[in-house]
Amino acid sequence: MTTEEDPELALANDPNLEIALPGDPVLAPRQELAATVGTEELTVHRLSEDGKPACGAVGKVVEWQRAVTCPACLPDCDAPHRTSPVQG
Repeated sequence: MTTEEDPELALANDPNLEIALPGDPVLAPRQELAATVGTEELTVHRLSEDGKPACGAVGKVVEWQRAVTCPACLPDCDAPHRTSPVQG
């Protein structure tokens, strides 16, 4: 069988392809550290280098790979944060 007949064989013979072997570490894309704190599971805080919430929230920290939602932990920006539905 040729590589033209079998695309998987073509991939297996590609010298630029790196194949992970059993026992190799699996590397995920690096994201900022984020966590929920205490019993509040809807608000996600940004963690500082020491593993504590950047806003100073106190409680048990549970790390997640989720987007930060705590307004105090979000970086300053020109756009206002909407905290309630638009009236009108």
